[in-house]
Amino acid sequence: MTVDQHRRGLFTCLSTDTKPSGIQSTFAYCIESDTNKIFVTFNNGTAWAQINLAAAQLTGTVSLTTQVTGTLPVANGGTNATSLTGLTLPAPVLPGLPKTKKIGQWWGRGNLNTQSDGVLSGLTNIFGNAHTTTIDTTGLYSLESCSSSANNLTGMRWLAYTCRGLNPVFECKFKMTQTASCRMYLGFNSNVASNPTTTADPLNTFTGCLFAYDSGVSANWYIHHNNAAGSNTIDTTVAADTNTHTLNITAVDATPSFIVSLDGSVITNGTVTGDIPNQTNNMGLHTYMESLSTTSPTFRLYWVWVQQDG
Repeated sequence: MTVDQHRRGLFTCLSTDTKPSGIQSTFAYCIESDTNKIFVTFNNGTAWAQINLAAAQLTGTVSLTTQVTGTLPVANGGTNATSLTGLTLPAPVLPGLPKTKKIGQWWGRGNLNTQSDGVLSGLTNIFGNAHTTTIDTTGLYSLESCSSSANNLTGMRWLAYTCRGLNPVFECKFKMTQTASCRMYLGFNSNVASNPTTTADPLNTFTGCLFAYDSGVSANWYIHHNNAAGSNTIDTTVAADTNTHTLNITAVDATPSFIVSLDGSVITNGTVTGDIPNQTNNMGLHTYMESLSTTSPTFRLYWVWVQQDG
């Protein structure tokens, strides 16, 4: 259209419209619209000049329901996408439902034998002489203390909760306080319905995989493993010590095997493939020490953590 008013005032037009020439008044303004913008032109009696409106000068609100047509960009200065087509949203996490892996934990609180959680909840039993909750700069732990008589067993056992087919993982942090006149066993054992008895072969006729030390047998760490017949012993060739260690025993059903790691690395001879629990043998846990003289040996158990499928 042609804007033919030429008195002092305000014109509204499109940028393609013909604005009047020969304005009679000192100033005239025209609000123009274009494809992507709105701007103001003014005439001072001689010629038209354009003033662009900056976004910061615009105020008010726009109704996306009644005042906007077309497709809005999804991202502000981002991908310039015009729709949500192809957008992948993460699956919602429903509260209270278990993940693919199940876990259990025990956190080193002495004779509080009901404090395990997860798959270990309600399965913890203590036995032997003394279980003292201790806190020092190394952490919170249960100090497991044998009595001053030979063949006293002191520690913990967890009732059966897993089998090799569930790919169970056992992990704990421990420290022996001496290497003389003592035995120590940590790991999987099917013989958990009652307290263990004094023996240098705790897996005889049972199933399991235990990380062990026996001062009467060797100065090294070794591994007991069995499938319910006569158990076998593997010498790791790694000398036992009184340092603090993290032990991990992982069952791999597909191999099948049990893999024993100390402080993050598979220990020498630590991959066990023969004479191991079968896929369905139920197992629990043992963590205990046995005195072999009257020296009252002790060990620290800081925590126990387990994981399994199913």
